[in-house]
Amino acid sequence: AGASDCNSACVASGDIGRRASEAGGKGPKPLVLDSSLECSGNISLVVRSEGVGATLDGQGRSRLFSLSGGCSLTLQGLTLVNGYSKEDGGAIRGSGAGSLKLADTSIKDSESQGFGGGIAMTDSGDVELHKSTTSGCRARRDGGGISIRQGGALALTESSVAQCSVEGSGGGIALADSGDLSLIDSAVSNSTAAKRGGGIQFESSLSIATFLRSTLSDNQAASASALYYGGSTSTQGSVDDSRFVGNIAHTNDVTITLASEMSWHPCALGEFMPVRGEFNGDVRGCNVCPERYFGNATDLETAACSGICPLGHFCEEGSALPVPCPAGTSMPLLGASRREDCLTCPRGQHQPDGGQPRCTACPDGTYSADTGQSYCEECEPGGYCEVVDGSMVRQACPAGSYNPETRSTSIESCLLCPNGTSSSDTGATTNSTCVPCRAGSFASGEGNEACKRCPQGFYQSATGATSCLRCAAGKFCPAGASLELPATCDPGTYANMTDDDGIPDCFDCPVGSSCGGGGAP
Repeated sequence: AGASDCNSACVASGDIGRRASEAGGKGPKPLVLDSSLECSGNISLVVRSEGVGATLDGQGRSRLFSLSGGCSLTLQGLTLVNGYSKEDGGAIRGSGAGSLKLADTSIKDSESQGFGGGIAMTDSGDVELHKSTTSGCRARRDGGGISIRQGGALALTESSVAQCSVEGSGGGIALADSGDLSLIDSAVSNSTAAKRGGGIQFESSLSIATFLRSTLSDNQAASASALYYGGSTSTQGSVDDSRFVGNIAHTNDVTITLASEMSWHPCALGEFMPVRGEFNGDVRGCNVCPERYFGNATDLETAACSGICPLGHFCEEGSALPVPCPAGTSMPLLGASRREDCLTCPRGQHQPDGGQPRCTACPDGTYSADTGQSYCEECEPGGYCEVVDGSMVRQACPAGSYNPETRSTSIESCLLCPNGTSSSDTGATTNSTCVPCRAGSFASGEGNEACKRCPQGFYQSATGATSCLRCAAGKFCPAGASLELPATCDPGTYANMTDDDGIPDCFDCPVGSSCGGGGAP
């Protein structure tokens, strides 16, 4: 078929499917074009193919559609293959054209020596692709699959751009000084740019790009292997539930470059995402706040999230709110990251509340016997509570004393056993432990732990004594004697101990002493 020309005076419509079917053979055959179909008038041209769909083949020699003069084109159910142009737009070119709409249409294996291997629209209207594909296209300048320059918006819905390449930037799609870019349930994949933006290059300072449930995957470029974005300086672009995975940057690991602000949705509590800068590796959505920080908002942009974890709390990775250290513990430092970082209250201190920076000493008359206590116990009878090394601890009353009272605060609260008694018990609560000294022993003064035996030469026959009595001359009193015993030694000798049979041993009286035959001289 030769070239077709539609100007403003003609009514353009096409039933290419029917024409292809009439070409003979089984099913529609490609409609081979030697030159592009041109529309230069301010009209709307609709080319629709029904049934299995028609194919327009440029044979690698011809562009398929050329639009200008305000002409708008709608393609439905077509396949455009092997388009070629020494200028822009291997399959479709619009310059000063109206809008371009593709529905259920494929553009394959087309090439241009300028911009847009598949589609190139300059100073033209909006471009919409619905359930359409652009694949295997190549360009020398920018936009291996699609190029929009100084024109309208580009919207892809349930559409894809794949396996396209460019010697410049924007292996799949390139927009410059154009309208908004929108990808909804769409994908750009396996495309390559020699410079940047292996998937998409967007440079339009008055426009924004939005991505909804879309994927940019397995694209390659020197840098910004998935996306280079330089959009509006006043309005943020938007990424919502979209992924950037498997992309490769050959000079660095940069997957996305945001020269302008791009918001990310849905960032949950405990997540953050920068709105500008460079992103490395796979980007599947928002990043979790790192440990030691928390994020209690959904528009956080830095790894500091909402701030460092406050005193008395800890923040694990992805924390939406600081977690209070439990009662019985404290955290005196900022930025704790684990429950194990919380400090256990030492003995003598307590903390009844969670989320506190320090433990406090037990009040007077109370104590905590164990570590990690949330409360203090009342100081029981038999002891007292005092501060030791900054902590309130309970001390037992020493032997020889007792204390029947609670909430005592000093050793003065321990009452001493009276004269003539002793007590070996510590922590005694009553004076019943103060036992009177038995016969042969004594306790002088108060607070005795044990009674003392009467020394040799003395005796005590009473109980509860505070002293011992001197053994009379002629009597025998061994140590601990409760009675004066009669002596059996002759005058001039004395007895100072007894044998096992109870009979005293007699010794000569020392020089200078007088011995009447009794006990010690």
